[in-house]
Amino acid sequence: MRGGEQEPISPELVLVMAADEAQRARQALPEVVLYDPGAQRRAAAAKAVAVAPPSPPLATDVSVVDEDEEAAEGDDFMDDELVPEAARLVVMHHQGSTSLLQRRLKVGYSRAGRLMDQLEQLGVVGPFNGSKARDVLVDQNWLQQKGFE
Repeated sequence: MRGGEQEPISPELVLVMAADEAQRARQALPEVVLYDPGAQRRAAAAKAVAVAPPSPPLATDVSVVDEDEEAAEGDDFMDDELVPEAARLVVMHHQGSTSLLQRRLKVGYSRAGRLMDQLEQLGVVGPFNGSKARDVLVDQNWLQQKGFE
């Protein structure tokens, strides 16, 4: 080699030198920590979620019903003493509406809705039809046969 000229560097040597330089740079620089005021709050929330007790089952969860329970549930479709009176009102007015039951029986919306569902199970009124009144499917003779009169 003549004076002043450097020997060419192989690509492998360049990689080794770059890795060595990167290692020295990592050792020389202190660890960088960014201040985030919400970090502790988020960390605490994450821990709380991680150890939270299991949530109760949702109403949409599938569950297995015992045959005895199912039979018992089937018998209570007429558990409200106002069902016969509600059936008479619906047949007399030729319309099955929750608001009619609310006004005439002086009950709240929830109870009137349950009564309407029970009347549907009995076959007195048809299925829910939007905001319209339900169709009445029986007449006075049916009420007499079932002992509602």
